[in-house]
Amino acid sequence: MANLTAKAIIDRLGLEPLGTEGGYYSRIHLNSTMIETSALGRHSRPTLPLSSVIYYLVTPESFSGLHWLAGEEVWTFILGDPLQQLVLFPRGSGEMRTLGNSLEAGCLPVSVVPPECWQGTRLRSSDGGYGYALCSTVMSPAFDGSDFRMGDGELTKLYPGFANEIRRFLD
Repeated sequence: MANLTAKAIIDRLGLEPLGTEGGYYSRIHLNSTMIETSALGRHSRPTLPLSSVIYYLVTPESFSGLHWLAGEEVWTFILGDPLQQLVLFPRGSGEMRTLGNSLEAGCLPVSVVPPECWQGTRLRSSDGGYGYALCSTVMSPAFDGSDFRMGDGELTKLYPGFANEIRRFLD
C-alpha cells in the first residue's frame, strides 16, 4: 500500500484542492432528505440535507487548517500515516487526538468532532512511510459553506493553554 502515492489517490478518487481549509476532497454522497436545523445549533439555513460524505486527503503541504463548523463531523481513518487532530471545545477546553490504524499505539480509527468546535488535522509527522493520510468525513446535517469559519491568531487568547498547537494549525 505504501507504493500508492498521494497523486495516485487524488487521480483515482477525483480529489480537488479544498480552497481555504487545505487538503484535497471529493464529495461522494449528499443525502436527499432535508431536515430542519432549528434544534441543531447555530446553522445559517432553516433546512439542510440530512448528511454529506467526503473523501479527504492530508499531505505534509496541505492539511486541514483550524476551522469551525456548526454541525457535527465524524472522521474515519482509511489509510496512510497517523494524523494529529486538535479539537477546541466551546467553553475553552480542548484536546489533541491521534487518528490512524495502529490501535496498539493509541490511534483512534474514528473521531467525532461535536458541533461548534474548532478543529484542525495534519499529519503527525512527515516521515511515516506514506506521506499522506486518507480519511472520510460525514457531516450531519450536510456541510454548508455558510456554517464554516477559518480560525486566526485570536484563538490563542481564547485557548491560551493550546496556543502553540493553534499556531501549528494556522500556518
